[in-house]
Amino acid sequence: MDILLPFKSKFIPAIFNGTKRWEFRKTFFKKYQANDLIFIYVAHPIEKIVGYFKGTEILRASPQELWIQCSDLSGLSEADFFEYFHGKTEGCAIRIDELTIFPHRVDLNLLGLSRPPQLYSYVDSALRSRILTLAHDPRKVRALVYFSEILKKILPEESPPE
Repeated sequence: MDILLPFKSKFIPAIFNGTKRWEFRKTFFKKYQANDLIFIYVAHPIEKIVGYFKGTEILRASPQELWIQCSDLSGLSEADFFEYFHGKTEGCAIRIDELTIFPHRVDLNLLGLSRPPQLYSYVDSALRSRILTLAHDPRKVRALVYFSEILKKILPEESPPE
């Protein structure tokens, strides 16, 4: 299942230029499988979805083993890496491949999401479709949102059955 994953803005240039090819997390995504999409939500100050990548390889191991296997393309210093995993006995590394940068950044409000995920959130097929549509042609989604708002105003709400 696809994932919406928040990233600190300071890591985005290294991901986009290819010097950071591994993403590290303290928790593992149980429903995620290799080659599902990972949507990149950039935290403050951008606060939008800017693209996605496929996690073609997923490693679960101790931080020491992850560093040995992934350090050359981690985009992190050794000190920063081990500070992040301090106190953890296991972590996760996801290989960043097939990066796609959106021509249009996607605002969460247009997707009906009120706030970004703290750690991550799963993306179902309907939400995936809306993200990809908005990223490539924002006029379509804005028109649908506008139309649905008009319908809410002119159509009476259904009363629950008694």
